Amino acid sequence: MDSKKLLTESSTIQDECLFRVQIPANDVSQVLQAIVSVTPLRYGNYEQVAFRCRGGIQQYKPLAGSKTGEAELVHILSDEVSFTIPKHDEIITAVIDAVFQSHPHEEPVILIQDVMCTRFKYGQKKLRAPKAKF
Repeated sequence: MDSKKLLTESSTIQDECLFRVQIPANDVSQVLQAIVSVTPLRYGNYEQVAFRCRGGIQQYKPLAGSKTGEAELVHILSDEVSFTIPKHDEIITAVIDAVFQSHPHEEPVILIQDVMCTRFKYGQKKLRAPKAKF
């Protein structure tokens, strides 16, 4: 799909990057602060827009060469934080660096996907869902 060819009456559609970052639950605020220090996480007329999925368990087994050295399997209460940013190389690399510098783990899990996002056309009134055409 090409976002530039998709038209709606109520929104525009933009190509962006979706970040999903797994973070130990106690460290989410410091990592989000670091991210917001390099980009405002804007979504339309809002800033610091992120979604936090709470209460997951992240597991890993450190190998030789890791900061802690070879060790047993570790389980940590973690949250996954997701947000979108514009597809600009300098913003993407700044966010990655901010996560690496603020995250307590040597090798944070950062997943990045190309996505399409909607933005409300301000000045338009909200429309009711159309009746099914298909």
